[in-house]
Amino acid sequence: MTLRLLLFSLLLCLPYSNCIAQWEYLPHISPTNKRQDYKKTNSVLAGDNSAKTNEFVLAPDSLELERRAKETTGTNAENLTLKLIKGTTDESQKAYVIFRWITQNIGYDVVGYKQHNLYGQFWNGFGNDKKAMEKNYEIGISNYVIKNKVGTCSGYAYLFKTMCVYAGLEAQYVSGISNTEDIALRTAESDHAWNAIKINGQWNLLDACWASGCCDGKVRTFYKNYSAYYYLTQPEKFILNHLPDDPNWALLKSTPSTKEMLLYPDIQPGYFDKRITELVTKNGILKKDKNNNVKIKVGITEEIDWKVQGVAANGDVVTLKFNTFGSPNRQEIAVLVPSKCKSLMLITENDIALIYDIEM
Repeated sequence: MTLRLLLFSLLLCLPYSNCIAQWEYLPHISPTNKRQDYKKTNSVLAGDNSAKTNEFVLAPDSLELERRAKETTGTNAENLTLKLIKGTTDESQKAYVIFRWITQNIGYDVVGYKQHNLYGQFWNGFGNDKKAMEKNYEIGISNYVIKNKVGTCSGYAYLFKTMCVYAGLEAQYVSGISNTEDIALRTAESDHAWNAIKINGQWNLLDACWASGCCDGKVRTFYKNYSAYYYLTQPEKFILNHLPDDPNWALLKSTPSTKEMLLYPDIQPGYFDKRITELVTKNGILKKDKNNNVKIKVGITEEIDWKVQGVAANGDVVTLKFNTFGSPNRQEIAVLVPSKCKSLMLITENDIALIYDIEM
């Protein structure tokens, strides 16, 4: 675990989160997950709204779907899916109950992640019929994950896709680059997997792996800790730490280059606050001016009561002085940075939103 993120986690009592990378690659650091508690209404999470925090539009029968996700068991993906969606025709409810079953019941495979070609055993048979081989491969992985109750990020993504197929939903396995918390450790290689799901004719993005919990820094222990931030996430925000190998699955008219994406600041759950609309200061390494100030700009819908904290090279955490300026749709935070400060956190009332490095 990096000292910086450990201090951040202890400081705000937030669990340290390690990105669960594809089994072929080393793990990266994911945004810190914080348990999201929702109003106890008879509803299901099915999209986002204009609430200040990352809440979602609610549709009927969520308590029933939560109960199903918690109590339903199955011996394989097909059997399990049919139990989960029994009596349900609404696509948003099908997608949600599958997502919640996975995030409640599957943990990260901290043992299998270290094995090369973990799922290679399922790539066999069917001669030259590539489609049949791919289908057999995905079903084999999905049933393996269900049986063992663990999977890597690709296991999560294949399981979600397979269960959606059995539920009559159109879903896509997506691979790509995920940003780690330390800019210096980031790589341009594809290292993560997630999903796209079509609900009522509209494609959406989600990451069941990151939503399910987190690992310690050495990927020895998995901590179950559900986060709804990665369910039907806005593409404009999802792209900041999920750059797909196929740009079509960004669900955007244009995507950042790999070089640009690798320089982004560390995106944390607070950034999913509905009041934040745009990351204006995209370079994650800030350079101080002659007065030792740095400036961060974000697009907003209403003024946010920020808090800024920094971490020195020796690990000391300090609250930093700052001023805010701006217009109705953009806010500038000017921060006075001490000489020994190595990085700083921009924090909303509820969560860390952004982490920037300071050029030393």
